[in-house]
Amino acid sequence: MFWAGPIKFLTSLLVRAATTWKWQDDNEGSDLSENLARELAEVYASDLAVLGCEMNIEAEGKLVHVLDFAAQVEEQQHEDTFWVGLNGASEGILVRPENPVAACLATLAEVAAAALLDAEASKNSKGGKKPLQGSEIYEPKRILSATGKPVFEYKRARELKILHVLLDRQAWVWPAVKVGFSRRIGGTELLTVSDAPRVLLAKDMVSEEDAKSIIDAGSENLFRSPEKHYSDDPKYKNYRTSETGNLKDSHPASHTLRRRAWNVLRLQDLEMVEHLQLLRYTPGKWYKEHFDVFHTIPSLTKEDELVKLGRKRRDLVKWAELQRFLLWRVYSGVVPASDKLMLEKMRLMYLRPDSRYYPSVENKEFELDDYDGEVVDVHIFWLEYAFCSDKEDDDETDACIIRAAEVLDEVMDMSPNRPKQRALMRNRHVTMLPYLTQVDEGGETVFPQAKGESLFGSASGVTRDGMAECSRGVIVPPIKGGAAVFYHLDPSMESIDQLSIHGGCPPVRGVKYAINIFCWNLPNGDGLRLMRSDASDW
Repeated sequence: MFWAGPIKFLTSLLVRAATTWKWQDDNEGSDLSENLARELAEVYASDLAVLGCEMNIEAEGKLVHVLDFAAQVEEQQHEDTFWVGLNGASEGILVRPENPVAACLATLAEVAAAALLDAEASKNSKGGKKPLQGSEIYEPKRILSATGKPVFEYKRARELKILHVLLDRQAWVWPAVKVGFSRRIGGTELLTVSDAPRVLLAKDMVSEEDAKSIIDAGSENLFRSPEKHYSDDPKYKNYRTSETGNLKDSHPASHTLRRRAWNVLRLQDLEMVEHLQLLRYTPGKWYKEHFDVFHTIPSLTKEDELVKLGRKRRDLVKWAELQRFLLWRVYSGVVPASDKLMLEKMRLMYLRPDSRYYPSVENKEFELDDYDGEVVDVHIFWLEYAFCSDKEDDDETDACIIRAAEVLDEVMDMSPNRPKQRALMRNRHVTMLPYLTQVDEGGETVFPQAKGESLFGSASGVTRDGMAECSRGVIVPPIKGGAAVFYHLDPSMESIDQLSIHGGCPPVRGVKYAINIFCWNLPNGDGLRLMRSDASDW
């Protein structure tokens, strides 16, 4: 394999130390790209020019806390070693390149993802459905910094040292690190409130001027908040007694806050952020414990998503996914180097999904059923375009197609089963809840099922008439100008975090104005289409 090399078994006891090392990002603007896969592929393709691009996994079987690693880096240890964690993880592995000057971003992403996912699969394999092993995940990966920014240069990765590897269709999740941990994103300080569920406090999200402007605009169309009736049980009567007002994105302060939430939450696309809703809680008004996700949306494989949302033919989707899987097997080095030129072409194909020759259902050329009056085998059509377009005559082209097919057959023989696909939750992923007014007493956001310690302590001493759950779990007080941030899905995007159930406690003294900023892990318009569709038609 391309990561073959000595695997070092190093175990050590590391002392956890608090630090804010490299968790600051003073750039207010977002440089997240909507074309990450293409841009990363252009850089990662440089791996092809690197011979012997090998990575060693240190301390295998022992995850290292990110603060332990940061503290040791401060002591000038771990030169040319990366700490790499999965999405939202505070514990990760140490990866050391054999050749520190090599441009090995793609290799780093693949090696780290495989090792981390294997560890995750081992941890979660007791009972229930067996998770996929890291060696079975053939989808694109990307490297992000500790502040959620994409990393495009190996030089930059070496400077940062602390990295996260995300898989296809995953949206960024801020690591909890530890309760009370602080990082600054532009003019906003993010504080970890709780790890289970993952709750943060974003300080200084809304200026006093913008808060007043939003309240004035949204108060013009306030209405009784719609209730989510779980059943006809009388206990669900008056489950939600607050008021709601819709905010137009054309309103300057609303537009600014939506974009700022997009940046702080590190989402790839502004359209992942729903348009804002103003909330008003007068004394005695509440919203009892609930989830923000839609429970009617089933988990989706990439194939299902392309068919449902992309309106693609399922047979072509299956074909494209199979070719992508085969290219990944080539890139991973499982194929004997019997034809180095063909193998290098196939590796290049895997790293450049923006190519017109890539096996993608987005490429209209490969959707042709008829070519020059003859029915075309899409696979053969692709082999010719991808690997044999430089041949001068038909005989050379035919021989090239046959050789390319043979190489891919070798790959398939080594993995005869159809490639497995992960089914992900495509849903609301995270909520940001800015507080616009000072509430003298009450109005907390409560997480009654929360476990472990909290920045604001236990809710056990809180009593709010009519809402018993305000006395359980942990709370976030409505700090004017700040915002609660809480995640609904686990970082893998494969399941709902059941601890994320939450409620809005009634104010005792003062009126609470807040804003719902619901964010998805795909464009919210696509998410709403899924929510309103009939899964039986898929």
